Amino acid sequence: MDHQFSPNEPASDNSAPMSEDAKKTARRHFSKLGLMFFFGTLIFYAVQSIAALIVNAINPDLFSNINYSLLIGMIPTYVISMPLMMFLIHKFVPAKQIEKKKMPVGQWLIAFIICVAGMYISNFIGIFITQIISVFKGSPVTNEMLDLSTSTSLWINIIIMVLLAPIYEEMIFRKLLIDRVVKYGEGTAILFSGLMFGLFHGNLNQFAYAFILGVIFGFVYVKTGTIRYTILLHMIINFMGSVLGVLVLKLIDYNALMEASNDPEIMTAYMMTHLPQLMVYMIYCFVLLGLVIAGIVLFIVKIKQIRLEAGEVRIPKGQRFSSTILNVGMILYFIFWIIIIIYQLMQ
Repeated sequence: MDHQFSPNEPASDNSAPMSEDAKKTARRHFSKLGLMFFFGTLIFYAVQSIAALIVNAINPDLFSNINYSLLIGMIPTYVISMPLMMFLIHKFVPAKQIEKKKMPVGQWLIAFIICVAGMYISNFIGIFITQIISVFKGSPVTNEMLDLSTSTSLWINIIIMVLLAPIYEEMIFRKLLIDRVVKYGEGTAILFSGLMFGLFHGNLNQFAYAFILGVIFGFVYVKTGTIRYTILLHMIINFMGSVLGVLVLKLIDYNALMEASNDPEIMTAYMMTHLPQLMVYMIYCFVLLGLVIAGIVLFIVKIKQIRLEAGEVRIPKGQRFSSTILNVGMILYFIFWIIIIIYQLMQ
């Protein structure tokens, strides 16, 4: 029977300190989980590479079209790679079922507003960091996701980024991951959900906001045990970034605006011919600003009410890092994605 969602449940007091055998068990558990995610990552890259080689052998001209190029990479990902990744995690790592609780619409809306604030603030932080890196590097750091979402068909963005990506990513990084970590504490499960989700995006721009969103989604999932709440959050957030935001940029002809900004006369002419579009853009910006401010206020109010349960197995504070991260599986997963992120920064 479903219970009511509550973010401020008292911490569980039935956990006990770990014995030496329990520490070894925890380390093996996290190592096995990390290995499954690492193997899933290798499958992800292998399948994309094989698909690209096959298409290149049949008709290399397809890669000249950004829409076809994206589909060549994404169709094998969602048909083969991610289902195999889900199978590996589900098959080889035992899970704990989280009790299902209903989340009132009002609580979900609060979570959504906090997500919007978290996404935009962390995105600006990510952009700021990459700009600093660009200065030291001597060349700009490309924002691959922005370039991709503004270049591809909106229908492809809807199918891949709004529908498929949220379903698969929430199943993998919330349902499958958290179910297998939550017995070591809700805080640990939420942190791993955000961290591994952020790294999986493979670039610093996305890591910043994917980590924050992953933490918020993870919190909603551990408190409800119901994946549809986070899937819906994920879908709407992706819609705002990859569809609504792109539509607004295309409406004002963003590239023309950037070119006009360097010349006052051209800028005046641009504003005269794009006045209605610019008004829509300003309204859009004010709505986003309002949501961000509301999200910050709600986060400050709600953070005081949050209580995270310790879990059935409590890892002592001084041994949490060594037990959960300093193991073969997690080290391989973390190092792989850190290398990918560094490589992307250097391009």
